[in-house]
Amino acid sequence: MTTSTLSVIVPVYNEQLLVQASLSRIRVLGQSSLLQRIKVIVVDDASKDQTPVMIECFRESVRAEEWCGKFEWKFLRHEHNQGKGAALRT
Repeated sequence: MTTSTLSVIVPVYNEQLLVQASLSRIRVLGQSSLLQRIKVIVVDDASKDQTPVMIECFRESVRAEEWCGKFEWKFLRHEHNQGKGAALRT
């Protein structure tokens, strides 16, 4: 059986009510025997609500997983809103 890696880009803007649940759902990918490594890149496009706080809470919850699991989490933030395309390019 061949295993592979997967990168997931998650652009976020003013998603304080959904961001933690959405990121948690990505964890199901860790159950796949076909995936050896999963890199998740979360780009906050200068949210003006509590999204950065929610992302930080999630980040703290997965900090330990980075050392022992399949996942690598990367969290980025734009200083100014640039749109979804820019978030994906980042």
